[in-house]
Amino acid sequence: MHDIEVTHLLYLLLPVSFVGYFYFRWVGKKFEILYASFRMLLQLLLVGYLLAYVFEAKTSYMTVFIVIVMISAASMITLRNITHKNVQTYKVFL
Repeated sequence: MHDIEVTHLLYLLLPVSFVGYFYFRWVGKKFEILYASFRMLLQLLLVGYLLAYVFEAKTSYMTVFIVIVMISAASMITLRNITHKNVQTYKVFL
């Protein structure tokens, strides 16, 4: 497994600071962009470590389990964002 150097990770601050600057100029909420950036960083680190673990796993059971969890989470997020209230049609997936 290859590790990413910290100096290379610092390059990510360029687009994040660019977007953060314009978001602050247009919306004016600096706490919101800091919170979203921190949450994004935490989620990406966790997903990166999880995927490294999955790719190094010797059995396919773990990979299948992770795929099922990811599809279930994506389905629940998608169903949560549906605007109309006719949820009976979509109860098949839950």
